[in-house]
Amino acid sequence: MLALVLANQVKARIDAYSPTGGGSPVLSSLQGGALNLTAQSVSGASALDARFAGAADATLLDSGLDLGGGTTVSAIQVKGDVDKDLLNGKQGPGDLFDGDIAGEAVLAVAGSLGASGGKAGVGGSLALVYAGSGYTAKLANSQVDLSGDLTIAARHSADVLAAAVSGAGSAEAGVSGSATALIGRGTVLAGLDMGDRTLKARNLGISAERSGGQYSLAGNITGSSGSTAVGGAVGISDMQQRVEALLEKGRYQLGGDLTLDASQQSRIISAAISAAVTSGNVAVGGALTFNRIADSTQALLRNARVGADDLVIRTSQAGQGALIGSLAFNLAASGSNTGVGSAIAINLIEATRQASLSDSDVELTGSAKLSSGLDGQIWGVGVNAVGGSTAGVGGSVVVNNIDGSDSVTISGAPCAPAAAARPSYWTRPRARGC
Repeated sequence: MLALVLANQVKARIDAYSPTGGGSPVLSSLQGGALNLTAQSVSGASALDARFAGAADATLLDSGLDLGGGTTVSAIQVKGDVDKDLLNGKQGPGDLFDGDIAGEAVLAVAGSLGASGGKAGVGGSLALVYAGSGYTAKLANSQVDLSGDLTIAARHSADVLAAAVSGAGSAEAGVSGSATALIGRGTVLAGLDMGDRTLKARNLGISAERSGGQYSLAGNITGSSGSTAVGGAVGISDMQQRVEALLEKGRYQLGGDLTLDASQQSRIISAAISAAVTSGNVAVGGALTFNRIADSTQALLRNARVGADDLVIRTSQAGQGALIGSLAFNLAASGSNTGVGSAIAINLIEATRQASLSDSDVELTGSAKLSSGLDGQIWGVGVNAVGGSTAGVGGSVVVNNIDGSDSVTISGAPCAPAAAARPSYWTRPRARGC
């Protein structure tokens, strides 16, 4: 059994501070040109100090690993005669994982082999990974007067690769199984809260982005030359992460545009492969893969007064979506009696996307664009093969369901162009509709 937990907390924050010697908190003051406030994960050594990178690589040299991950990942070969790319429908043998690791990466491999020339051979392996890191970039309780742009960004990318492989063989009975369980949680938050104060800047951009995926293989083979062979493989992947770009409270006097971006990519590739073979009476096997994506992505502007040229609030970007590809394969064969087994693949997408403008007063010299979109794709394959000289009992089931949602909402005080730019269909000084 192998269990790993990834729970980093990375924060970039500008806030009020307590003066030396105590007393009431003092507001931070930001004046000058442009400001970038960013919290993000990095991939490999390129984004780190050269001296640190060199020392780290030297430390890892004897272990066969590398800080950038290129050497480590290139040595991983998870192959099988299955769909090479379930998402694009291409057939043929290939790698389950074929790509570069992301900013945070977990590589987990669990293996077991049980062999006996006596009555029983028993084996099993389990790989459990929990990934729940949080990345936050936020500005609050500050006086802000800038002549340039203000950018607040939180970005996080993570890949989890896990394999659990087991085997057992015996002269009489063989029993073995393997399982992978990958749990994805965590948050990526970018926010700005001015309270009752006024912020001045040219362009204001707030963005939160998350990407990456979970890749797993549960493989098992059980053999017996005697009476019974029992084997199974289970793969479970569950992703439920939150991404949010938020602007709230205060007054915002901008010489340019206001942009709120939130995007999230969730990708699951999972395979559960099991084989139970005996020359004796009964072979029993099963393969199950369960995959769920239930992430939340929001871009919100609320309880604020904004003056700007253009306004963009969006939670949809090209290449960012929810993708699941799964394979459940089972073989149960008996040379003298019965083979029993099943292959089940269950894939669910329950993700949500929301772009919202609420209880705010927005005056624009240009245009407003609010957009939200959820791209969901599922490819599921279930293959079951059973046989025996007397009977073969089994079946395969594939359940795919996309029940996500995306929405754009405007409520309360809406956005209205400034007086000089109002089109003819605005009939009131402060129109209540966009």
